[in-house]
Amino acid sequence: MKNQKGITLIAIVITVIVMLVLAGTAITLSIGDNGVINKTEKASNKSYIAESKSVILEGWAYVLSQVEDKEMPFTKYIEGVSPTSEKEKNKLAEQLLKSYLKGYGNGTLIPDANNNFVYEIRKKDTTSYIKAYKVEFLNKGRPESEKKVFYIGIDNKVYYDAPGTTDELDEIIEVR
Repeated sequence: MKNQKGITLIAIVITVIVMLVLAGTAITLSIGDNGVINKTEKASNKSYIAESKSVILEGWAYVLSQVEDKEMPFTKYIEGVSPTSEKEKNKLAEQLLKSYLKGYGNGTLIPDANNNFVYEIRKKDTTSYIKAYKVEFLNKGRPESEKKVFYIGIDNKVYYDAPGTTDELDEIIEVR
């Protein structure tokens, strides 16, 4: 037999097996519940919600700066307008908030089926309800599918609501 140089079949098989193991590990780390892609999407969603809450809270501070009484529903606005009905009061609050949020995205107060703006929400880890305004908000440059629902409570905090999902960031148990 002559002295032959080259790669043996065993070396090729071992190389292929090592490459398959490495590929399987890379796929497992990228995909799945604990995968890099899923973790990135969760972090992005968390950041988007935090940013939206911050903008809504700033907008609400602006609304409160325009009213003399700080209780919902508002009765007198600094501009001298004194709306007579609750609907007028809430409409003014909606217009003020909408005008502030316009620079950041599309946000609006949402009335219920009876055209009432004030909801009652129960937050996680509580048994009592608080009054709140419902806000739908979509940051500029985001697709319509990323519109989120928030509530501004009378405690002047913004709460994220993800109805019908298992979103871990959901802060509200019940809305009535």
